[in-house]
Amino acid sequence: MILEAVKAAGKTDTEAVIDAMENMTYKDSILSPDYRFRKADHQCITGLYSIEAIPDSKYQYGAKF
Repeated sequence: MILEAVKAAGKTDTEAVIDAMENMTYKDSILSPDYRFRKADHQCITGLYSIEAIPDSKYQYGAKF
């Protein structure tokens, strides 16, 4: 992510990289459908999937999701 921000900023200046990161969104992230940095403190924010596991006799080693 930092390398992508440096590429977007066009330099390694800390403030320029931070500004670039604040405006980046990764729509195709393997971790989340929406991966971005919060402007207030630059923390990475992701959307999460919610699932429910329920017992199902059809599955020998696990549950139905």
